[in-house]
Amino acid sequence: MIEAMKLHDDMIRGLTVANEGYEVKQNGDGFTIAFATATSAVQFCLDVQEKLLDEHWPKEILKLPPGQETKDPEGHVLFRGLQLRMSAHWGEPVSKWNEVIQRMDYLARWSIGPLDSF
Repeated sequence: MIEAMKLHDDMIRGLTVANEGYEVKQNGDGFTIAFATATSAVQFCLDVQEKLLDEHWPKEILKLPPGQETKDPEGHVLFRGLQLRMSAHWGEPVSKWNEVIQRMDYLARWSIGPLDSF
């Protein structure tokens, strides 16, 4: 599982950079990442979900029922390896300098509205 978590973390960090995101913090297996636009945040989520299917997961992960390859009736791969839950929030960020970690921290003041407001 340690190898799978390293693959997960490397994937998240690589795609964060590729989508011009900023890693605010990591809490266990979860990340808080800030993006300049909602479009970048959604693209990041899509990129991660696609990359999950192509990752070279350890055999131990692929043998477990939740990690086994699952296909739809047409043969398209739906799940393979780790599965991640993701969400994107939109709104004006509240940020401040964090003396402990020596970087910017973003606080939770999010404005989430109906999809048609985007």
